[in-house]
Amino acid sequence: MLQFFRKEFRIKSFGDRNLKKYFLYTLGEIMLIVISISAAWKINDWNSIRIDRINQFQILSDLSKDFNANIIALDSAIALYPESTQRLKSTLNYVGLDPDLLSEQMKDTIINAEHVHTELITGSINTVLKSDILETITKDSLVALMSAYPAHVAVFKSHEEELEHIIMYNHRPILERYLSLSDIFSDEDPIFKAVKANGVKSDYQKLLKSLEYQNVLVDRLNMEDKLLQSARQLKSKTKEVTEMLNREIGSHEVVLRR
Repeated sequence: MLQFFRKEFRIKSFGDRNLKKYFLYTLGEIMLIVISISAAWKINDWNSIRIDRINQFQILSDLSKDFNANIIALDSAIALYPESTQRLKSTLNYVGLDPDLLSEQMKDTIINAEHVHTELITGSINTVLKSDILETITKDSLVALMSAYPAHVAVFKSHEEELEHIIMYNHRPILERYLSLSDIFSDEDPIFKAVKANGVKSDYQKLLKSLEYQNVLVDRLNMEDKLLQSARQLKSKTKEVTEMLNREIGSHEVVLRR
């Protein structure tokens, strides 16, 4: 066999016009070249596939982190909403109360019209939904959950925007109409000491008797309740999709280790 591939034999075969043997030798060399090129292509394809899988694994892992961050943000919001609701209910209970009986703590409750905005991460899920990564996910149920997730976020954001609109354009303007915002500062604050002593005083009696104000409080209470329910539902959906996504990531990790 070695003699067959030796250069001298090739020249001899050609010289002796042994075309059959020379043809077989040439065909063998061509086949070796083709096999080498095919092997190189296969290795290159395998490396490309592996790189793609690594990128997909990283993107899904980052998405899982974003979902977990959303769960933390929603947990914080769900904890705060009942406190805000309780302040509103307490304020409604002050209706008809003699202003002289209002303690500083009660006044602080009335003045408080704050709302903590909940920041949710949605860029990563939107990017995934627009890419080919969904085609690599093995569970159709996970694809369905991920596809529906932006709609659940939109419902929550819609409720939050409605609440913030009530606060910005209804609740705060009424407070500013009847109350001096200097009330929120300490009597010892030198900047507001003169205003608090000589300026126009807050009229808590007119505020609490205002039908418009009472309606705003009720309106905000209803919206707070909707937002709380929406936050709980979104948290539930986020946890569900995160758990399924983590199982999918685990299967991708097993493939990468092979």
